[in-house]
Amino acid sequence: MRARAWRADEVVEDLRDRIWTYLSPASEPQRMLEAAALLQMDTADVARLARLHFLLSDEAGAFLAAVPDLLRRLPTTSQLEEERSVERVRGVVQWPRTFQQRAASGLTTLIVSRPSERAYDTPETELLVFLLAEIARLGEETGWLTSAAKGSGALLRSRVTEATRLARSRMLAGVVARPPTARSIARIRGGRHRRRFQPVLDAWTTHQRLVAHMDRDALRTVIEREGLVTRTDSVLFELLCLFTLIDALQQADWEVTPLGLIDGGVQFAAARGGEHLGIWYQRSPSDLLSGSVHRRVLDAHHVGRSTLRPDLVLRHRPGADDEDRWLVVEVKMGHAAAPDDYARRSLFDLLAYRAAFAPVLDGQPSPYGLGVAWGADLEPALNEVMLTTPDHLSTAVELFVMAGRGDAARESVG
Repeated sequence: MRARAWRADEVVEDLRDRIWTYLSPASEPQRMLEAAALLQMDTADVARLARLHFLLSDEAGAFLAAVPDLLRRLPTTSQLEEERSVERVRGVVQWPRTFQQRAASGLTTLIVSRPSERAYDTPETELLVFLLAEIARLGEETGWLTSAAKGSGALLRSRVTEATRLARSRMLAGVVARPPTARSIARIRGGRHRRRFQPVLDAWTTHQRLVAHMDRDALRTVIEREGLVTRTDSVLFELLCLFTLIDALQQADWEVTPLGLIDGGVQFAAARGGEHLGIWYQRSPSDLLSGSVHRRVLDAHHVGRSTLRPDLVLRHRPGADDEDRWLVVEVKMGHAAAPDDYARRSLFDLLAYRAAFAPVLDGQPSPYGLGVAWGADLEPALNEVMLTTPDHLSTAVELFVMAGRGDAARESVG
């Protein structure tokens, strides 16, 4: 086994398009959830990424840059207020109200008037105040404001700080930060201030796509750009192994179904002649968990269950009347040790799975486990557990399938 350089940017570029190729041709929202599950992201993770994408977007940056100039020339409206006084008259005298109040109070010199006051609570200003409040709120929810992260974290903190400072402007003090209505947005777009407030409208449109409605096209961009880039190297390697496995099955004339989302995990199947394969990614099928020693011991001691989930699980059925065979796959990689060490770590976990899934795996012909470590030139040998690198993954799967047919008396295949 030899070491192999890990280039995350090349892996991300390779996975960026492939991640959509294998998904089921269902509705777009379902495809988004399947893609997120492949990246080991739940719906909350996708929502968090969408919010981060808005906060770090060019539209949010352009909006904050335009606010100082907009504050110097905010649109105003006239607001009439009723004033009662015996000393001065401001605005138009309201004689009916004046006579009514004189009769009620007994003050014969009382004057009721309606002076006109300048106000800033116009649709344009209300939208501006709402977006400033949203940037501050969403930034707080990310948890990045107190972290020492640089790059995107520093940019986010600077934008939240700037939004909070601008929101304290004296001219905005009396404007309520409430979500605009469709009618108020239409008034802004058709009003005489629409050109000056275009950065505000652009930021609002991006906010609606990513935060309010989680538009499918916007989510796809988030998953491709942030979802892949922000995943750890180990998750990217697991995805790489999954797609390498699918490619190997197709090259061996297996007919592979599109990936589908089942209970938060990804599942698919393959068929070749009378043989069938079921494949689970980041999910343990219930048939394998039945009678699990791991679960039984925890339940007996009233200890909460923990997740027992190999990276990949394969179930092979050689024929309609044959018994199922299982292959548990554990994928390991890292940069802190030699490649051989990660192969040994995968073996350690697979031996633990052997004990945990003993009720199902007992009596099954070898192999039951496959460890995949990042590197090259590690060929699998037929045994209870096989170890390999991604370049020989197809050989390992074929050995497992041949062992199920009872005709694998050799240690490798061509």
